[in-house]
Amino acid sequence: MPYTTASTEYLLFEGKKFSKSQRIGIWIDEALALMPVDYWRFILIYQRPEGRDTSFAWHQALEVINSILNDVIGNFIHRVLTFISTRFNGEVPNGSLRDIDIKYRDEALNHFKSSEEHYERIELRDALMEIVEIARVGNRYLNERQPWELIKSNRDEAGAVMLNALHMVKALSIGLWPVMPKPMEDLWAMAGFGKLTWKDAYEPPKPGTRIGEVKPLFRKISYDEFKAMMRKLNEIRDAKDKGRYPWEQVFLPNQ
Repeated sequence: MPYTTASTEYLLFEGKKFSKSQRIGIWIDEALALMPVDYWRFILIYQRPEGRDTSFAWHQALEVINSILNDVIGNFIHRVLTFISTRFNGEVPNGSLRDIDIKYRDEALNHFKSSEEHYERIELRDALMEIVEIARVGNRYLNERQPWELIKSNRDEAGAVMLNALHMVKALSIGLWPVMPKPMEDLWAMAGFGKLTWKDAYEPPKPGTRIGEVKPLFRKISYDEFKAMMRKLNEIRDAKDKGRYPWEQVFLPNQ
């Protein structure tokens, strides 16, 4: 039997109520033609009106993509994987954690645990906020431990730092999977994690695992790209008005 329900307040568009006749809002066919679906999922859950009304605004959406998804989450993941790839020949290193490493690991896993609790209560926005904090902890951790300097004098300690950082990436990816399944599964394959389950977040990666070719998972959207998106949106709507919008290209891209 159901034990809880999900409800939200209202989502507005640029401070106004959605209206198809007045072209206030974005509809699913338009959204999929403008940005990848996982970007939309991240934006809309990040701004989900769980406790109060919220308003979608394009400038805020771009800020979420560029500053949060790319600069915080994507940057942390890329820093970890590229360092292991270039400085440890693509093999997950081993090493004994020091007190400072354990402190950061526990801080990251506490955020993961908190996200679990929010997911259970269907508080998706709060769950996502906790997952973002794992990436922030990870970036602070790398900045403090500076493995690029450690490796010059103590390769084993640098290896322990990177193993610990990869553990944070693993927990981060599991927490993000409900929101962005395809990019996280791409990450699992790239990092050699294999198929993960929720409880795997508390287990460190296996030393000796080979990671694949490292590629950025996300990218920023420039102002020029945004302007092109708005032109495309107008073209889509003009085509709709004239009854010649190619719906099948949006919903059946492979047919």
